[in-house]
Amino acid sequence: MSPRVDGWVESVDPNTGRKFYANHVTRVTQWDPPPGWNSKPAAPAAAAAPPNDALPMGWEEMKDPQSGRVFYVDHANQVTTWTKPTAAAAGTTPMASAPVSAPSNALQQAATTRSSYHQHQQQQHQQHDEVSSYSSSHQSQPVRSRRTWSDSSSYFRPSRSVDVDFSDALSKLDFKVQKVEDALRPKCANCQYEFTLSKRRHHCRLCGDVYCDKCSPHKVELPLEGPEYAKPVRICNFCHPDVERGNYFSQRRYLTPLTLYDPPPESDSSSKLDEEVGVATHATVSAALCALTSDLDALILNASSVELTLEASDLVPAITKHLALRATSDRAVRCLASLLSLGAMGSTISYAKVFYQDPAWEELFTLLERSGNDRKTLYIQEQCTKVIYYLTEASLLKKLDAMDQLPIPLDIPRTLRALLDHASNDKNPNLQRLSASAIRHLVLEEERRLTSSANDICAHQMTSGQIEGSVYQSFLPELVSTGGILILCSLMGAEDADTRTHATAALGATLDATRAMDESLANLYELTGGFAGMPKAHSEITIIRAIVQSGGCDFALSQLLQSSETTVARMGCDFCASLVLPLLEDARGTATLEEGYTPGNDDDLAASREAALALASGPCLPSLLSIVRVGDRPLPLKQAAMECLAAIAMAVGEMTKANPPLTDDAVTHMLEEGMVPLMLMVLEEFDSQSLTTKDTPTSRIREAAGIVISAMAVCSMEAMMELQSSNSISIMWSASQNILPSSWRGDGAPQCLG
Repeated sequence: MSPRVDGWVESVDPNTGRKFYANHVTRVTQWDPPPGWNSKPAAPAAAAAPPNDALPMGWEEMKDPQSGRVFYVDHANQVTTWTKPTAAAAGTTPMASAPVSAPSNALQQAATTRSSYHQHQQQQHQQHDEVSSYSSSHQSQPVRSRRTWSDSSSYFRPSRSVDVDFSDALSKLDFKVQKVEDALRPKCANCQYEFTLSKRRHHCRLCGDVYCDKCSPHKVELPLEGPEYAKPVRICNFCHPDVERGNYFSQRRYLTPLTLYDPPPESDSSSKLDEEVGVATHATVSAALCALTSDLDALILNASSVELTLEASDLVPAITKHLALRATSDRAVRCLASLLSLGAMGSTISYAKVFYQDPAWEELFTLLERSGNDRKTLYIQEQCTKVIYYLTEASLLKKLDAMDQLPIPLDIPRTLRALLDHASNDKNPNLQRLSASAIRHLVLEEERRLTSSANDICAHQMTSGQIEGSVYQSFLPELVSTGGILILCSLMGAEDADTRTHATAALGATLDATRAMDESLANLYELTGGFAGMPKAHSEITIIRAIVQSGGCDFALSQLLQSSETTVARMGCDFCASLVLPLLEDARGTATLEEGYTPGNDDDLAASREAALALASGPCLPSLLSIVRVGDRPLPLKQAAMECLAAIAMAVGEMTKANPPLTDDAVTHMLEEGMVPLMLMVLEEFDSQSLTTKDTPTSRIREAAGIVISAMAVCSMEAMMELQSSNSISIMWSASQNILPSSWRGDGAPQCLG
């Protein structure tokens, strides 16, 4: 399966059996053969004996186009590694001489159960040595591990973003400045002074609006075509600053039709639109919105080109008033999305602040909930979602709330339902991506509203002695019953890499927000003596179980963990931690379970134990171990992965003592993935480092390794025998001497090996 055309290889989809083509340089996959593809492999040339530092036969050196890092690919066995393999490290038997099955058979075996996979591996007798280290400053020991079924799937699942462009669904319109009719301006457009016989009207030759002499005193030469521009012409005070900066297409010209035109009621619009003439028409407004959007997009792409000279207090209402009319609403929401995007790039809240002063939520919902799957509808829904994304950003809402600028808040339950509906529609990947990211913003806003309302009640009770107000009713508990968790878990397996990342972030934020809200309600219940709030409800139990049952701990999560981008891999680790880390942080996580324990028991940590069992039995375990094995991964990322592994191992160990058949598959998987020797290497790697009361990543990593070894020794006789045969007594003895208290485990647990 060596590449024949610029890094392209032919592979087989394990689910459908169809052939597809993958380029491991650009990370592009497609069903059709690439140009110049030859289905017949070239005759192999006689290979010379490689030098000691040469790559083994079948390996190829490549570069990650996103990070620039060099990695190595064995196309025959579908193995990727950051560490350079050499002919000497490959052993006396060349890798090319190992028996390799047909790619289709290997992929079909990878898609079956783990037991059938290992039967296949025993038939092939394949072993791969991976030599890695923690950092360049530490020497490494070889860690023997075999290629797992998750490696096969990830080899053919490159991370890439899927971008589509539906902007052509809105046709381009030509905008031309027109002189405002006298009847439309009985007063000056600036000072509002009423025109009389002595107070004459003057038209600005750039924006076309009508002003008095005082508000349009400038006469300048404009490099524009037409006989009237052969001599200096009058311009208003608004357009003059643009001319001085060399911009002869004043942005003020867009406001003229936008402010003059008042949309008729939708019921009367069909007859009145055909009768419109002059500047104040829906056609002129649509053209102005189209041209303004183009200018805003140009500013986004090149912020140093031209400044936006229009004031937010003038521009935002002029745009939002046209969301109500169907004939102008599509371009109005498109323009508003670009304006808010520009504001976010410039870290200004002025546009969002003006919007919240008179929000057009109902008009936005009408567009967001518009039915249909045609390109135009999908594009308008995408722009509405983008508007909501920018208007619900957490730091923005916090600032506006502090300024008391949220008089009419967003209807979060209604918005969540619409966004979840769009997130399940794969016809527009951009809409899916924006919906997932906006859902995360809404989850954080739910947490802010509930905790703020609880804090207000507490503050009033402490100052006046009376309980006043009500606690905000959150919509998050309904995400399970409405299928929201299922939809987000399905997005974790989306084709678009960014959608997978945003969906994972939304799920993690839902768990964190649920715990924070439960804690806030429990504190309120205690402070008010039970008159407000409620006892701690542990609402996260149903959410964690829904995530596990919806496949949130399966291949999709392992893809994030295997990402070469540190931020993406860290997000995957954080999501794993949100599922299982309470087992370590809560002292009850180490409590002895009753004999015959099953995960269905409704104790507070039962759901986290279910998640730990799913992670230990599935593809996420080798992905977490790979983070620890690879030498050049950042230390904080290794720490996050080790903490997850410690929680998983401890949960499996406690459940094994109570009900051994329950964890047979998990324990077998942990042993086959080389968990014990890797943890011994961790302990030895950091043995020479001084351990103090200071909490450091290295101390956390060492402590987590001790927890894993202790748990594995308890739940597996094979692990105990492996520890005895590895001559690791000195390593474990050194690890058992650190009795300093742990900074992250409950009940005063020590850092030492148990």
